[in-house]
Amino acid sequence: MNNCLWIPGWACHFSNEFKEHIQAMNPDMDHHWVSFTQTINHKELQIIIDDYKPSHIVAWSLGAKKLAKCFINSKVLFIAPALDFCHEKLGVKQRVLSKMQKALKLKKEPVLISFLGNVGIRGGQLDSYMDSLKDVSIDVLDTGLEQLMKSSPMNEIAELGELDCTTVIGLQDEILNPQILPALNKEAQFTKLTVLDNLDHNAEHYLLDPIYEDWLNQ
Repeated sequence: MNNCLWIPGWACHFSNEFKEHIQAMNPDMDHHWVSFTQTINHKELQIIIDDYKPSHIVAWSLGAKKLAKCFINSKVLFIAPALDFCHEKLGVKQRVLSKMQKALKLKKEPVLISFLGNVGIRGGQLDSYMDSLKDVSIDVLDTGLEQLMKSSPMNEIAELGELDCTTVIGLQDEILNPQILPALNKEAQFTKLTVLDNLDHNAEHYLLDPIYEDWLNQ
């Protein structure tokens, strides 16, 4: 039976509603959900991959960056992968993440609320996400931001091209500049790349829900 490993991005998790939706969409597939804290150390993530042996992997943002450091033999779907988050010309300035680090040390809740809003998590979902992050230490959050500041080595990105790798980014993404991925892909040719807009999809940084069923059933 096919199985899928789901890897979140910085300060994110998979809600019970989303898990139930995915399971109902693919009742014949087993799904395993990685926590944000498990993505910080790619060696821990590698152990999970080795134990679970997924046929499919879906990874977001920082989760995708950590996955690029692992040895995998799975079909991969990247959602807005933060492989070069602070791209010299197109990325977020490192000073922005440094300010977030300083603000976290004062009080983490305002930083997380602001970030999750930009991700596309609002309304009733926000309370659920904030509750899930209450026990995540400031040190872990700080480490994740430090990792986002560092671009993935181009050889790691290029090696992804040996996999069945698909990448999706939304034009309305407020976290990762959609122009970064076409630039990386032109240099490393690591993925089949799709850029979505809001005509048919939620094209923000978050879940881009309609794509999963088609991809998982290919």
